[in-house]
Amino acid sequence: MEYSAKVRFENLRRIEEDPELEGAQFIADHTGDQVRVIFECTPPAPPRVHDHLLHDLQALLTFSYQGGAPIEAQWLALQKMESAFPVMQRDSFNGDRPFGREFSMNMVLTTELMEPAELFPAWWKVMEDLYPAVEVIYLYHHGSRGLLESSVAAAIAVAEHLHGMIGPTKTRFPTGFLANKKLAVKHAGKFAKQDGSETTLQEFVAEPAFREFLYEAFNNDRPALRTRLEELADAVTSKRLALLNIDGEQWIGSVLRVRNPIAHTSSHVKRRGDDSSNLLRQVNTATRAIVSILILKRMGMSEDVLDKCARVLGRALGKFLQE
Repeated sequence: MEYSAKVRFENLRRIEEDPELEGAQFIADHTGDQVRVIFECTPPAPPRVHDHLLHDLQALLTFSYQGGAPIEAQWLALQKMESAFPVMQRDSFNGDRPFGREFSMNMVLTTELMEPAELFPAWWKVMEDLYPAVEVIYLYHHGSRGLLESSVAAAIAVAEHLHGMIGPTKTRFPTGFLANKKLAVKHAGKFAKQDGSETTLQEFVAEPAFREFLYEAFNNDRPALRTRLEELADAVTSKRLALLNIDGEQWIGSVLRVRNPIAHTSSHVKRRGDDSSNLLRQVNTATRAIVSILILKRMGMSEDVLDKCARVLGRALGKFLQE
């Protein structure tokens, strides 16, 4: 069955300037402590549908905060919220709980940047189309982070996955080059051996497994990892990388340095060292910021909005680099 959902926010936080006091002040009745989000489904939807909506909202808030967004309470109502009953359900959140109050200037996504009527559909679309890109960003803040190597591997893998969605890419060889070479090898006659004698192609590739391996190699025209990373950096743009406090060439070099060792040995170092995690932390943070921008880009954000989002991510990244 299909459902339509209306989303509304109640008891939102309100801030005003008090001429008698310095700075902004919370309005006593609207501090944000009682804020809640209402999902109203037509026709009335079972709890599993509301769980799905709640999951996506929690992911959206986590992405916006780039931090934890635990659920304080949950209710279900058949008609009016006055008759709602509490849902006894454990939140899967076990990450770092938010500290203090979050302000819009520190949020990657807000309803000031994109109207709710556009924001929610765009978010649901990238949740579906870019899977598991959003989850990799969201779950990093939502749960226990585990091994840093695992987090880095997931971030790089998602970046490579998104690379295939940004448009035409360079390949190692011109179109048709490998197909022609494969055909030429199949019809080749004799080959010279190192000892000066000759061997035929049939003798050279007499082993079926080796012959299969050889022909499979002609199908591998994927761009090199450096090329893919360069194209990702180009998609973010050099201007936006600067706003993110990321040196594009340095990021590419760092990813190349750790990616294969992590993928093949689950570690980027051969032995423990005092500074062995610093490079991983830098790659992890920078790659996640780049992935976040690519997700926002797929949501249809304007160039100005993308710049604002990059500034927010860049402030957080700048603080990290100063630590």
